[in-house]
Amino acid sequence: MIRDVAPRRRIAAAVGAVAFAFLAAPLLLLNAIRRRRGPVSKILVLEPWGIGDLVLATGALRSCRAAFPTARITVLAKSYAESIVVSPKMADDVAPYDFPWTAFTDKYRISRYRLAEIARLVWRLRRARYDLVLNARADVRNNLLGALVGGDRFVSAACGVGDLLATEVVNLDRDAHRAEDWNRVAQQAIGASPTQPRPRLTVDAAVCNRVRAELGLAEGIGPIIGIHPGARIGVRRWEISRFAAVADRLVQKFGGRLVVFAEPDGYGEAIPARTPFVAVRRGLTETIAAIGLCDVLVCNDSGPMHIASALDVPVAAVFGPTSVEWFGPLGATSEVVRIDEMPCRPCFDVCIFAEPRCMTAIDEEAVFKAASTLLSGAVGARETLPPHHDHELSSFAVE
Repeated sequence: MIRDVAPRRRIAAAVGAVAFAFLAAPLLLLNAIRRRRGPVSKILVLEPWGIGDLVLATGALRSCRAAFPTARITVLAKSYAESIVVSPKMADDVAPYDFPWTAFTDKYRISRYRLAEIARLVWRLRRARYDLVLNARADVRNNLLGALVGGDRFVSAACGVGDLLATEVVNLDRDAHRAEDWNRVAQQAIGASPTQPRPRLTVDAAVCNRVRAELGLAEGIGPIIGIHPGARIGVRRWEISRFAAVADRLVQKFGGRLVVFAEPDGYGEAIPARTPFVAVRRGLTETIAAIGLCDVLVCNDSGPMHIASALDVPVAAVFGPTSVEWFGPLGATSEVVRIDEMPCRPCFDVCIFAEPRCMTAIDEEAVFKAASTLLSGAVGARETLPPHHDHELSSFAVE
């Protein structure tokens, strides 16, 4: 059975075109009379989408911080962004807002578009008078935001008609990874190659120690095997019972402790694993710390996958509807399991079939083998460490 999902998108595109035509003329005039370029003291970065998108922007944020060490860097993002990007080496603060078009469901429901709220946010940001505004998403809605906010320079990814609203346009490689998109925009902004091209996260040592103690993950218990069976978008979820089977086999082979990461709505806590496990359903800061303690994370294509990758935790990722080339894990050690022959990929999470075949056809053995390879390497590396080496600090950098 094939579903037709195009009508809603066509209607949304038509409405968007009318709105763009209404707003574009005055914004083009404002672009023409922008203030002259001067020293960069305030930077606004536009990344109002998901957790994974924020993580993939961290390399560019670090490069901007290195290039403009005294500038105040603000990220326009969802409220949880603070746990990811606020750091002496990345951003100073977050301007929080949950834009309706970034939702996973009902993004085109008119009642969600609180125009007065958005107008107040834009006005507040405009009054801040940013010297530099950055956008790496080829989406005209981001270009409208950037143009409305203003600023001496608005460096944006090329997106067609929206290019008229930016002061500088960056052509992206269609086949490049999403993190590389950010690197190209950062390079244009700073006038040099990015100094931190790969996404990277850090964890506060005190938070790490507290989380380790609260979860009972003492040193010497063997490898810590992390399982994250969720994904905010349903078609990206591999069957939870298969995750359970892989988890049981890994613990049987390697020993250690099993840690299961649940979604905010609780998905994952009821995983039917035979092995006793520690369930993690906490705030994002604590979740990041707990992921950093793992010797391997087995997961779907999701925000936690990118978090683990940015912490240099080995990742075995199950990929279905999205492109590995665009969104795959970039950590030093990772394995991606997917069905190679899927001509409908990428489908942008709207499956044309009754079930997502790109996920249901992935077999348990392939995921187990991928995770086993990574875990063998992690255990071997740990066994070569000096007797008093602090494994906690070797898993990820601590600021």
